[in-house]
This record gives sequence, C-alpha cells and structure tokens, in this order.
Amino acid sequence: MLSEEKNIVRLKRMRAKILEMAKAKQKAYEYFQDNDGDMSGYSGSTLVFDNENQMTAGADDVLNSIYTADAYTDFSDKEFTDYFKNATEDEQAWILQNAKDIPQIKIGEEE
Repeated sequence: MLSEEKNIVRLKRMRAKILEMAKAKQKAYEYFQDNDGDMSGYSGSTLVFDNENQMTAGADDVLNSIYTADAYTDFSDKEFTDYFKNATEDEQAWILQNAKDIPQIKIGEEE
C-alpha cells in the first residue's frame, strides 16, 4: 500500500488534472455561447475525442498526471509485486506501460 504522503501527492495531482479539464470545458462552453453555437475557430481543448486513438491518448494523459514511477521507489521487490497484484486495472496498465522507469521491474535481466 502507498504511504499516506504519497497518496496525498497523488490526490493533489488528480485534483489539479480534474480542475484543468473543468476549466477547458468551461472555456469551450463560453466560446460556444459567445459565438452563437459555433465552435469554428476554437483552438482550445474541447475534451471531445474524434476517434479511439484520441480517447486512448486522453486517458493516458489523465493516468500520467496521477501515477508516477517514484511512488514505488520505497517498495522492496516483494512489496512491489504484492502491490501490483492488488492495484486497479488502470494502475496495472500504467505500470506495465512505464516498466522501464520502475526499478523493481527487471526487463531483460536474469535473476
């Protein structure tokens, strides 16, 4: 389990990302209202995804704002393995995508 301090840092990053997304949505709404329902020329983020790749990239951006490799630095190999087994599916996927940055994951190394 992550320490309280690391969870607080994680929650602060998550809160900042949610606020950033809410502000982007508000700016898009205001542009829409100010331009009689026309979004032509709007250059800000709309948080609307045109395809699966954009949706995946958006989800990855959110996860990257929450999870960081340094959150696992205090874990022994066994503690990390146990933590990984109990992590959410999203966190497990993030860990695997960022395995090169996590010292407890030894890629291409023999025991």
